[in-house]
Amino acid sequence: MPPRARPASLLALVMVLLCAAVLAPSAASATAAPAYEASAASTAKETWTFKGAGAPKPCRSWTQASGTVSVRVFAKGGFRITRIPGLGTTGGLTDPQDPRMNIKRQVDYRIHQVGTTPDCTPCGPSSEFGTCGDAIPDLVGAPGCEPAAAPGGTVLATISGSTLVTKAVAPSASILRRCSSLVPAGVPVGSPEPKLVPMRFPGALRRIQRLKVGESAKFDRAVDRGPDCKRPSGELRTCTRHRTGVTVTRTR
Repeated sequence: MPPRARPASLLALVMVLLCAAVLAPSAASATAAPAYEASAASTAKETWTFKGAGAPKPCRSWTQASGTVSVRVFAKGGFRITRIPGLGTTGGLTDPQDPRMNIKRQVDYRIHQVGTTPDCTPCGPSSEFGTCGDAIPDLVGAPGCEPAAAPGGTVLATISGSTLVTKAVAPSASILRRCSSLVPAGVPVGSPEPKLVPMRFPGALRRIQRLKVGESAKFDRAVDRGPDCKRPSGELRTCTRHRTGVTVTRTR
């Protein structure tokens, strides 16, 4: 009776099992769910000018001023995409890390007063205005206020259907009001706190889902809002530029 080939068959079976064990992690990693991380920043910058009545006539008292007020909020963290059967896709920025808020106010002003000069008043030895004197120098200043990054601000970035929606929170009004004390009374300083507005990025989900490991999708949008952005008028003119940027990177 010829010998059986059972030992060779057992050896082949062992080799197959070993190969399967080695390849199993690779197959699992190939089908693992994608992982992402994201960073988001939202900014509101108000630009304003003020030109008081009479400016810039030398024989009238007046005030001129201009400046900016800006708020920037930043956050980063993981980014999750979840598909719920019957409800659609949800997710967004999870567990925001390193949230911070930067605020800044800058004012440039000029205050002009009329002196008892012969060019502007009928001054003289017998005049009711008195004797003539020197012109009064304009009062000028350019104070700025830029505190270090303050706590309390954050950016929320969520997926709603196929749209990426951002919403920023910046409770900075009290800090900005303290900056306002740096200018003389009667000089405008801009809004107490520029409002951060939500932004929408339609179709963002498709771009994110197409990313390969190591690739990033960047979303950026800016809008101008205010009564004087297109047709400035009046003594005080203001326009605020709102801008939001989001970067989503696939890490797995």
